[in-house]
Amino acid sequence: MRLGSASPNPFSSVTGISADFHESGFLTLLVFDISGRLVFARDEGFQTPGNARFTISAEGLPSGRYLLVARFNGGQSLVPLLIAK
Repeated sequence: MRLGSASPNPFSSVTGISADFHESGFLTLLVFDISGRLVFARDEGFQTPGNARFTISAEGLPSGRYLLVARFNGGQSLVPLLIAK
């Protein structure tokens, strides 16, 4: 799996992340705040080869720096996020 950058980033309400899957597998999206606390988790289920786009909402989160961790088939990819409200 290869993740694109978040767009828009910084964002105030919702951002989107594109992903390119070269194989099938299960995807989980996790967002951590700067202190390492898990603030968001969503199981995106089984993904098949191809392109997909996922959204992350800033609802309930204060302005600041965050890290999106996408776990797929035992590996993970990271995308920095910046919420600016």
